[in-house]
Amino acid sequence: MQLTQKQIDNLFVFENRKGIKPFDLQMELVDYLATDIEQLQFHTPALSFEEALQQASAPFGRWGFDYLLQKTERSTQKRQEELFWWYFSDFFCWSKALFTALLTFLIWYGYKNGVLRATIVLGY
Repeated sequence: MQLTQKQIDNLFVFENRKGIKPFDLQMELVDYLATDIEQLQFHTPALSFEEALQQASAPFGRWGFDYLLQKTERSTQKRQEELFWWYFSDFFCWSKALFTALLTFLIWYGYKNGVLRATIVLGY
């Protein structure tokens, strides 16, 4: 038995009530719950959508959705930290440090020997 669009929307509302905000996690859980509800209703045709939803979400327990949410947040935070350190180390690689030091030296040398003149324009 296929779920209607209204029933799928009810699954999203159910997840919002459970506190699941990340869209990718919502999509995964809606897919899981919809498949489970369809199977339950296929084997027991007299089962209503609400009863099937309760049975499909029962394996998660009382804190199951919170556990999934915390696990997702931890993995996202770990990935963000990995990206931060990768970009940080990439920024301070030897070629960029050498280029910055050489450019600083050339500018300093140019001002010291009068090749570059610092002029301040006042007025017009």
